[in-house]
Amino acid sequence: LNEEGILSVSVEEKGTNKSEQITITNEKGRLSKGDIRRMIKEAKSFKEKDEKHLARSRARNQLEDYTYKMMQ
Repeated sequence: LNEEGILSVSVEEKGTNKSEQITITNEKGRLSKGDIRRMIKEAKSFKEKDEKHLARSRARNQLEDYTYKMMQ
């Protein structure tokens, strides 16, 4: 969110490398400062959950790789 009230968001799915982007301009229907704070808080929460999920997925993959190698 820049000083002009323009919000740019991009996301990339790690598995498929598919990405999307959206830009919300300051033309009409502006969000209140409270809404913006709430959305930022929610985004941080989602980021933390995503990072935990990624760490679990990586650990699971490492365990599966190790198990596979031990069975050979």
